[in-house]
Amino acid sequence: MMRNLLIIAILAFSFSSKSFSFTHDKIIKDLNKAAEELTKQNQKESQSKKESQSKKETEKKKTSSENKIQSVSGQTDLKITPENSRFIRKLYFCPRNSNTNFITHFIYNPKKNDLPVYRCLNYEKYLDFNEAKIKQGWEWCYAVRKQLNPPEIGWYILDKETKKKICSPIWKYRAESDFNNPFIGSGPIKVDFKSGFFDIRDIIEQQKNEGNETIHNRYVSREYKLKVVFGLISKEQYNMDVTMDEKLKEKEEVEKAQREKINSLETSYGKFCVDSNSNKGTSEYEKCLSESEVLVASYLNYQILTKLYNSRKNYAIQYVTSEQLADVKEKLKFIEKQIVQKHNIKNENQVWEKATQIYNKEYYLVDRIEASGEYLNQGKNLSTLSLNGIFSAYKDMGGSTSVKKNF
Repeated sequence: MMRNLLIIAILAFSFSSKSFSFTHDKIIKDLNKAAEELTKQNQKESQSKKESQSKKETEKKKTSSENKIQSVSGQTDLKITPENSRFIRKLYFCPRNSNTNFITHFIYNPKKNDLPVYRCLNYEKYLDFNEAKIKQGWEWCYAVRKQLNPPEIGWYILDKETKKKICSPIWKYRAESDFNNPFIGSGPIKVDFKSGFFDIRDIIEQQKNEGNETIHNRYVSREYKLKVVFGLISKEQYNMDVTMDEKLKEKEEVEKAQREKINSLETSYGKFCVDSNSNKGTSEYEKCLSESEVLVASYLNYQILTKLYNSRKNYAIQYVTSEQLADVKEKLKFIEKQIVQKHNIKNENQVWEKATQIYNKEYYLVDRIEASGEYLNQGKNLSTLSLNGIFSAYKDMGGSTSVKKNF
């Protein structure tokens, strides 16, 4: 740059000195000649730079175009290594008939890089991938099937109506409902154009966040399902996981039932445990709710037994004898004392009222039995159930059922 400025300065000086001697004229000629040569040299260097830049841009465009083709067609030069061997599968193709190598569909062994387990659907044999007539520009794709069926590999087809690309295995189901369509997802995949190798990790990675599926009455993630299909999770492990899931589901159902029961008890008997020594939400509080229910049920059974006793007390055949009713009273006093003292229930009269409300709402027909005085099977069955209820509550609260020696 400095050199150019210097020459320009000299040239300017030279043109302003034409009135000098012949020597000066010669110098001017020489300088003009040098300037012309320098200009040519600069033009040549500039042209060389432009050609070099143009060549680089051409190479860049070519590389970009090649990369684009590589990306679009989904072709890859896939080599099997010790690190990736368990993830590589090889495609084989099913020909239209025995006399052609035109393709109907591809098959492969989903569990390992080996020969397919099944034959072609439309023909009794399959052929090696490199024997097939395949277009260089194919865009490869996979289609995930429902349940534990392996994904199918195919190529994209442009739907003329929707102008969308559809993976070839899904093509014939494009107009079907979701119920009839055996596929639940698809995506692009790279396939080695020469060998037919593809990497199952591409499918798993793309599908891992695509939701769950109900298989064998359990929810299975898409990622887990594909690992089972491709043999990355063994059948034994899958069966073990199914058993564990079933146990977990049973546990969750039991816990849910317990929570619902506690919520129901709290609605019905929570007010009886407010002044107890237990804190809400603790196991002691839940026990108070449960035993408050026992006390209400015991009061209710006593009311039923009293009504049934009154209906037949002057008859030879009775629902409840006076001795049985007296025993019931003693047992009820013990039940009441244990629950009220244990949970510091100060409003036991409200507990009695709760039992009365239940009786009036659900057992009012006992009043008809009492009024009729007749001996009915319904009355006998009800007396048996109520006596058993009192006896069971008495035993649960720690009452002794052993026979005392009285002789």
